[in-house]
Amino acid sequence: MKELIAPAKQHPGKLIAGSGGAGSLVCRRIAETVKGFELIAWFALFAPAGTPNAIVDRLASESQKILARSDVRERFAVMGIQVAPLKPAELGEFQKSELAKWAKLAKAANIIPE
Repeated sequence: MKELIAPAKQHPGKLIAGSGGAGSLVCRRIAETVKGFELIAWFALFAPAGTPNAIVDRLASESQKILARSDVRERFAVMGIQVAPLKPAELGEFQKSELAKWAKLAKAANIIPE
């Protein structure tokens, strides 16, 4: 999205579409034209398997404090990124749902893992 924001603001022309999520002000969402379309690029902080829960909880807590800061949110917003921190259990469920969704789509499109 970052590479779309500056040109869309600075140059005349018409941006046809972009895959920004809810709240994207720069792009007309593809979902308005293609029923059911959703594509979310997401980022997460992971620790190695077996990391003690106390350490995971501390990393999550400190990360969420940082992501709650207005200056951090503003820097992400400039890049077209909407900050939506999740707790470790929520992230685990989200990751499982994303894997299931994309596995189903890959199977339907006959995409074979290499």
